[in-house]
Amino acid sequence: MAASKLPECDALGLKLGFDTPRETAAQIARQLRHTLPRGRPLIYFDGDDDLGVVFPEVLAECDVWLKKHVFAEPERYLKPRIGKTNLTDHVAKLGKADFSNDITPSSDGLDPALVPRISLGWNIAFDDVIATLAARPRIERPRDIDISCRAMIPDGSWIEALRGPAIEAIRALDERYKVHAPETRVPQPVYYDEMLRSRISVSPFGFGEICWRDFEVMLCGALLIKPDMGHLRTAPDLFRPHETYVPCAWDFSDLGEICDRYLSDPAAAEAIASRAERELRRCLEGDATVELLLSALRRAGLPIGAARRRPTSA
Repeated sequence: MAASKLPECDALGLKLGFDTPRETAAQIARQLRHTLPRGRPLIYFDGDDDLGVVFPEVLAECDVWLKKHVFAEPERYLKPRIGKTNLTDHVAKLGKADFSNDITPSSDGLDPALVPRISLGWNIAFDDVIATLAARPRIERPRDIDISCRAMIPDGSWIEALRGPAIEAIRALDERYKVHAPETRVPQPVYYDEMLRSRISVSPFGFGEICWRDFEVMLCGALLIKPDMGHLRTAPDLFRPHETYVPCAWDFSDLGEICDRYLSDPAAAEAIASRAERELRRCLEGDATVELLLSALRRAGLPIGAARRRPTSA
């Protein structure tokens, strides 16, 4: 690629599909790095759901690698894993899946010199799906479902090991509570109606830790229970234990005890759910996305000022 083909810009962004062959990805990154004038940073926008870095060779050519969420302890990027991510590694070590024929059968630990380039961007709380739901007036419904979780499991997928135990744990409570834990898809209005009717909604991991369901639960006013997220950092930070969500064990062994506690103390559940919804709406209504992008550009070495705040009405 000739330098004249590149746009006149102060920084260049790159994003590749997760299924791009590694050699092809590396060639693209090396060519861009070679062609970019000195001083222009190359920023990778990682769209994957997980904490992993699928293209270490591309990371080596980039100045900043933006992720939706990152390990709270950066040294965890140094560890080799079975499959692509910490979640595939977890499932494999439970003996629940074999990744030998996967597109990424294993992942080497990263070069320690590259880890500082991995930087926190922003998560899917800012996706159009969530913004659209937040803009709709919320129709209050009687909370006649105590515990809900609609989590589809694709046939033969390794995420069954993450979602199956949640569904089993919820269904085990059906003698004490009204529970709703189907595994099929429904139209979105039906899905949201279930959340609006729920007092507690459980959101297990999938291909990554964070999904739209987390924020949909918050906007529908239910209490979010989710496997402990203490191993990561994300923005906006809406996974603060017992402040904006309630953490549970990854195998859901303590789910019954947690549900007993919060279903018997609706004021405590309401306080957490209300705080989560309030803080999510505040992020969506402000300049959080702009400031997060500007922060990333500053980390890439560009002299960028702070975002101008939009005036708010009295």
